[in-house]
Amino acid sequence: MKHRLRWLPNALTLGNATLGGLTVAHLDTWTEIQVVLAIGVCLLLDFFDGALARLLNASGPLGKQLDSLADVISFGFLPAAMSVQVLEQVLPVELAPQVSYLGWLILPASALRLGRFNLDEDQRQDFKGLPTPANALFWALLWWNFNSPNFIPGQTLMAWSALLALALSVYFLNAPFWLFSLKSVGLTWKNMRFRLLFLAVGLGIVILGNPNWFWLLLPAYALISYLHFRQKPES
Repeated sequence: MKHRLRWLPNALTLGNATLGGLTVAHLDTWTEIQVVLAIGVCLLLDFFDGALARLLNASGPLGKQLDSLADVISFGFLPAAMSVQVLEQVLPVELAPQVSYLGWLILPASALRLGRFNLDEDQRQDFKGLPTPANALFWALLWWNFNSPNFIPGQTLMAWSALLALALSVYFLNAPFWLFSLKSVGLTWKNMRFRLLFLAVGLGIVILGNPNWFWLLLPAYALISYLHFRQKPES
């Protein structure tokens, strides 16, 4: 039975790529909820294609390459397009047409990060640099808030915070330090404590703050990851 379903993981991967491309194409016409739901489905497809491949013993070099190519679209091209839209909204009118193109730097940075990931066998449990799905979630959060009815354009702080978020995003994708995986690797206090700490800090930034301070999520992730990797192994 399993061998008859070996095509399914790659089908999910291709579905991820297709939906990511459609979301880019409809970024101006779909509602905010539709866009965020589409990104959520892309994340689910990205998770389940690998899990299903392992379950069906269908992992192989083709699936690995397809996964990265799909991620370039859904978690590279899409957040880059989102960042361009964010910059167009928050930058002064005279600067927005030119400076907003800096948002496309996320695309090559994501492609480079995925290429390095494919060649690095150590990045299976934790990551060196920011995973592209996490970066896509970061920009989806920013894009959602800057498209909310409460958004007020023309604030200088908002423009600088968006540019800072972009700079951190591009750097973190290929940063030379380790970041813990946000997936659970065991429901023990030792494994979960820093993940729970980051969850609490992240929720505090999002709920208690405003979009001007969302860029703090990235350095918070790096700092708490540093604390995580400094912990002494259990004897």
